[in-house]
Amino acid sequence: MVTSECVRATVDDAFAHDDRVMIPAEGVAERAEVPRRVNLFDMEMISADVLSLEEILPSARGRVDKPWRLWNGRACRWPARERR
Repeated sequence: MVTSECVRATVDDAFAHDDRVMIPAEGVAERAEVPRRVNLFDMEMISADVLSLEEILPSARGRVDKPWRLWNGRACRWPARERR
């Protein structure tokens, strides 16, 4: 996936719905390395968690049906949010 187009659009849509996306840094690509890193940095500062696969996979096992995020290196549940 191209980081500056597909991934950013998905992250922006999720952010608009009060969701936060976890992005495996090794799972995205760009035409050149510098724009890829700039886009990942920008999304991480605003609306996404950019992590390595080693950080994501162990915490994700067995949590498919549960909302979760990594906070200070450990998985925790998202707080319930009110639906509008």
